[in-house]
Amino acid sequence: MRSLVWAISVLAVAMTGVWSGMTGSAFAQEDAGIFKGNELIEGCRIAATPSLSPQDYVKPRLALRVGICLGIVSSIFGVGHWMDQERVFCPPPGANNKQALQIVVKRMEDRPQLMDGDLRILALIWFQEIWPCPSTRK
Repeated sequence: MRSLVWAISVLAVAMTGVWSGMTGSAFAQEDAGIFKGNELIEGCRIAATPSLSPQDYVKPRLALRVGICLGIVSSIFGVGHWMDQERVFCPPPGANNKQALQIVVKRMEDRPQLMDGDLRILALIWFQEIWPCPSTRK
C-alpha cells in the first residue's frame, strides 16, 4: 500500500511540473492557485498521517493534492541548508520529511488566516521559525 501511495504522489508531482511548465507565467503572479494552503490542507493532512486506508486515495483530485503537498514540503525541507542567508533553516540531525509535513499541517491548522497564502512560501517561513540556524552559520 505504501508503494502505491508514493507512486501516486510521484505521478502527481510530475504532473504538477508539466502543468506548471505549460502555465509558468500564471505562477509568477500573486494568486497562488492550487498552491494555496486552503487548496492543499486536506492533502497535507493525509500525507502526514502514519496509517492510511485505500479510501483516502480513491479521489484523483485529493491524490493530486497529496502529491503536491509532499512535493512542496519535501523539496523545501531537502534544500533548507542550501538556501541563502535570508532563507536558510537548520533542521536538527534526524529530522525527516514526516516531521516536516507534521509541522506544516500544524501551522496550517493553527493559522487559518494564512490559508490563502502560497504553501511554497509559507512552508519556508514556518521551517525558518521552527528550525532557525545558529548565528554562527554562514
